[in-house]
Amino acid sequence: DLEWLKGIGWVPIGSLDVEKAKRASEILSEKHYRQRPDTFKFTPITDTLELVLAKNNALQMSKHLYREAWDVDKQTIHVMPDTPEILLAKTNAANISNKLYKQGWEDMKHLGYDLRED
Repeated sequence: DLEWLKGIGWVPIGSLDVEKAKRASEILSEKHYRQRPDTFKFTPITDTLELVLAKNNALQMSKHLYREAWDVDKQTIHVMPDTPEILLAKTNAANISNKLYKQGWEDMKHLGYDLRED
């Protein structure tokens, strides 16, 4: 029945088995398997739990942001100069001050001395 096909020749290009073999060779190809990372696109997912946590930790640990917030606070906080604590601190600073301790002696030396004859 199929004797008439004998000798005609058949080109298997496009047959199912050939296409399966091509696809298998592409999958197993070392050239495609061992690609350099910069040859294919990769887009990380930016909202994974680990990345969100890392970003929040970086913001919390940022010394620049911490100091910036403190510098802003330093400029806006105003302490009244006549509160009892401030007055006490000024008085204590004057009592402890080495410069003020020696100032009386220096003033006395500048007046000169009075050496009267007996």
